[in-house]
Amino acid sequence: MEKTTEHLERVENVYVTANDIDKIGSTHFKDEETGCLSIICDANTVNIEEMFLRSILRCFGEQYVITDTEDYIWTNIEGNDVYDILIKTNLPGDLDF
Repeated sequence: MEKTTEHLERVENVYVTANDIDKIGSTHFKDEETGCLSIICDANTVNIEEMFLRSILRCFGEQYVITDTEDYIWTNIEGNDVYDILIKTNLPGDLDF
């Protein structure tokens, strides 16, 4: 069976709001060094989460961007290593969401 995209409708505009910031990642916190928002995302979904995060940050102002990403490896309760991604922004980390 041939796969086609003919049945899909193209959506020109998809909107996000500033309130969507709490739907990105699994953990949000204020970075102790910079005072800005950092978010931990699953390594399997980080690409799409980054795309949405860039759009959400723009809702706060053009000056807010992703400033860095780095591997974030931690050990879960079962003793297994979990590979996540830490995304750092320059958005003030004391948001109430």
